[in-house]
Amino acid sequence: KNWRQIYLRIQKSMKIKKLSFFSGVFAVGLALSATTASAAFITGSISFSDGFDSLPSAPTSSIVSGLTAFDIANPIQVNGPTGDFAGTVAATAYDFDINALPTSFFDTGSGFSFELDSATVGSANPLNCNSQGLCTDDIQLDVSGVVSGAGFDDTLFLGSWTANASCLGGNGLCETDVTGSWSASLTATGQEVPTVPVPATLALIGLGLVGMGYKKRK
Repeated sequence: KNWRQIYLRIQKSMKIKKLSFFSGVFAVGLALSATTASAAFITGSISFSDGFDSLPSAPTSSIVSGLTAFDIANPIQVNGPTGDFAGTVAATAYDFDINALPTSFFDTGSGFSFELDSATVGSANPLNCNSQGLCTDDIQLDVSGVVSGAGFDDTLFLGSWTANASCLGGNGLCETDVTGSWSASLTATGQEVPTVPVPATLALIGLGLVGMGYKKRK
């Protein structure tokens, strides 16, 4: 009888320790996957615009509508900054290729940096010439990425980037005077940038869920 009581006490002690272990792992897993409640994310909108350092030379049947890489001119114009971007008066734009992302997009004189993570063609109108010989084309990109700044957490931004171009010619072909401009309108969402959990974090979360299930059964 005494041996049986000793055995039961040992077994009970082992179960309590196991339960404490799984509960601890569960807490760690959830802590690692949780978002910081006090995060200071960026909010506001800002627009940029200007021209290009280079465009396809005449004769050409496309100016901007067929491009995937863009050679941006500096300095650029800053328009309508709001929210945390208020007061921004200067910025730098970077050349970018929609097939080589992520890449630097814009830096502002107020200390914000935009990294372009995604750029997809929303629309592209091919070169069209009217009866007076004026030809135009355009392209619009849906863009998103990360905006960062001192004192803020990295924040998701969404927006659009549009280019318009013109030349003189006819029958869908530029002959002279190729020119173009672009504009970008970006909004910081005030939200965390979506991330994919690393394997170690996923493993801890899995152990935590196992611990929760074990605790529920007991």
